[in-house]
Amino acid sequence: ECLRMIDDPQAFHQKLTRDANAAIERSRLLIDAGVEAVFMGADYATTRGPFLSPPMFTEFIVPYLDRIVAAHHANGAYVIKHTDGGIMPLLEQIVDCGPDALVAIDPTAGMDIAEVKRLVNDRTCLGGNVDMAAIMEGPMERIRESALYCLRHAKPGGGYIYMTANSVFPPIGMEHYQFM
Repeated sequence: ECLRMIDDPQAFHQKLTRDANAAIERSRLLIDAGVEAVFMGADYATTRGPFLSPPMFTEFIVPYLDRIVAAHHANGAYVIKHTDGGIMPLLEQIVDCGPDALVAIDPTAGMDIAEVKRLVNDRTCLGGNVDMAAIMEGPMERIRESALYCLRHAKPGGGYIYMTANSVFPPIGMEHYQFM
């Protein structure tokens, strides 16, 4: 698929259009059945940075993300967008697409919740940034420091969901998770 982006961008846009239409329709069925919020997965970056350059993101992701978010809103649902990794070069573009929340803000990728909150302000709710490595490895003081940093810098003014920087997975122990 990635090669088609370069070799045949028109065909790739056609595929993205079909995928966006399918995502909108699947979610519409859920919204009609009573779902109040749509969780949109798909990471846009690794811990080292985005998969696509900002201009490529503008061309190949933004039009479809914007359209899907708008359709979910028009169908009556909130939109929660997940993407961990180093998304700073893409942050404005993602937020401009209008998700109600952006979650999985990842400190291991250099994403500082204080800076993200400053840049995003009240345009979308943020979630995450409690360091997964701290929760996995400890010690408790490291977990406390990460948790308190997030609360101190992201909670003021609201618009923050206190949560880990990503999905909780083994070998994270329940004791560490509950301590967080």
